[in-house]
Amino acid sequence: MLRRIAISAKQNESWIGIFRARRAELERALQLDPNSAPVNFFLALLPLFRGDVKEGLELVLKAEQLDPVSPIISYVATAAYLADNRHR
Repeated sequence: MLRRIAISAKQNESWIGIFRARRAELERALQLDPNSAPVNFFLALLPLFRGDVKEGLELVLKAEQLDPVSPIISYVATAAYLADNRHR
């Protein structure tokens, strides 16, 4: 069973800041290797942390398609699916 991890708004903003700072690097890496599961996965985290489940789900599903045996990618994809169903 998945457990929801509560994090404070301050912690969430801190993570968002880190990912925003690295987003340009990740997008450049994606241009160099669009089939990189880790790059697609990390690009999915920013929208997910922001609460943009639809965009994050799309990106994490691409990462899961590229690396279907990664447990962390599968876990985040499952959590994003569950969050997406709650938003509908």
